[in-house]
Amino acid sequence: MNNILGSVIKEIRKDKKITQSELARLTGFKQNTISNHENGKRSLDECDIYTYAKALNVSPQTFFDKHTNQDKDILSIYNQLHDERQAKVYNYAIEQLDEQLNEKR
Repeated sequence: MNNILGSVIKEIRKDKKITQSELARLTGFKQNTISNHENGKRSLDECDIYTYAKALNVSPQTFFDKHTNQDKDILSIYNQLHDERQAKVYNYAIEQLDEQLNEKR
């Protein structure tokens, strides 16, 4: 099960220099649950998002805003590359997606 905010939670946690163990203490989640959330392997519901926001001292909207900005950053970087480098990025992304899809089987 994938979620779109796990990587953002991880980024904010690391920016605040908080370990997964510390975040577990602040949220009441088990450390492996946090790991699965951050890696997108476990879904997040509204209560989970609120719990993370409270523990990390941010608004829940911050997670969504950061996620949207990540998408824009990736596209901006890609658009600045020359055609041959764009092709490399595209091919690498396809390889990664294929690998991910095969892991789920």
